[in-house]
Amino acid sequence: MTQAVAVRERDETTTAAAGPESSPNPPVDNGERLKNSFQGLLVALIDKVSGVALRKVDDLASSLEDVTANGGVGLAAALGAGKAVLAGTNPVWGAVKAGFAALGTLAKTLVIVGLALSPVLLIVLALLLVVALLVIAIVLAIRAATS
Repeated sequence: MTQAVAVRERDETTTAAAGPESSPNPPVDNGERLKNSFQGLLVALIDKVSGVALRKVDDLASSLEDVTANGGVGLAAALGAGKAVLAGTNPVWGAVKAGFAALGTLAKTLVIVGLALSPVLLIVLALLLVVALLVIAIVLAIRAATS
């Protein structure tokens, strides 16, 4: 403990004897320190923002690579519509054909079964509507007769 005090006193006397002109770190203006701090902050901020932007660009590039590698129904439909436009035919029909061609086997089967059963389901829906209207008519007739 006494050695630390002695070393500190020796440093103070050496600095006082040397004078302010010979100090190793001349005093820096507060404005200059503030400017240097802002520059450091700006450099750190630019570094962080550029890192985030670089990661986002990499994510976008990888998602575009996935789309081109795996394709998909939407991409196939869009390309089919574009091909139909260039051929001078209906782009909607081109999109439907290309989208259906890009579907898997199970999806194609479900679409075909749905299209085959749609007339049957339409008839069943019409019968349910007729039955509902008959029930409403009977209820209204009974209410009119009892009141």
